[in-house]
Amino acid sequence: MNKLELRQVIRRLIKEASSPAENELRKLGIRYELSGNKNKPIEKVFKPIDKNDDFYRKFDDVVDRYGLSNSVVIQNKANLASLNYEGTCGYDTDARTGKKFKTPGGL
Repeated sequence: MNKLELRQVIRRLIKEASSPAENELRKLGIRYELSGNKNKPIEKVFKPIDKNDDFYRKFDDVVDRYGLSNSVVIQNKANLASLNYEGTCGYDTDARTGKKFKTPGGL
């Protein structure tokens, strides 16, 4: 199997495994979190900042079409920390001593 065929197989599998809403969010390059619930598969949709008007029209269209308005969160570093598996502030090391915290954020 050459690279082109492999890419086509992978793309087909991704499309089959995800919902139409996930496919459209992925096409727009939007980050989201899955809930694991079949009735409401998407828990959070991170709305990016500093995009053009055309992007926001497409974003709003997808959100309205799939009923995700209650899941939209403005994207910033604080609310993406959970995606990086770090503490809420994003720091896991003491700046003064250089030691790693035992708990996220040193709490």
